[in-house]
Amino acid sequence: MPKVILDVKLYSLQEAADLLGVTKQTISKYIKSGRITATLIGGKKYLSEDNIKSFLLDTEAKIK
Repeated sequence: MPKVILDVKLYSLQEAADLLGVTKQTISKYIKSGRITATLIGGKKYLSEDNIKSFLLDTEAKIK
């Protein structure tokens, strides 16, 4: 279940991986390569719902 801070949904790496149907390691690779942006909170990385949507839309545009 994502955390909600200031009305922003934040997903852990594992939650984002489950949502996108990839592994946690793949999400980490996407972050390191700059394909998706993560936020560091308390030493843990989180992906916002907006960043996940942007990633999906960008990926979709590249497929077309």
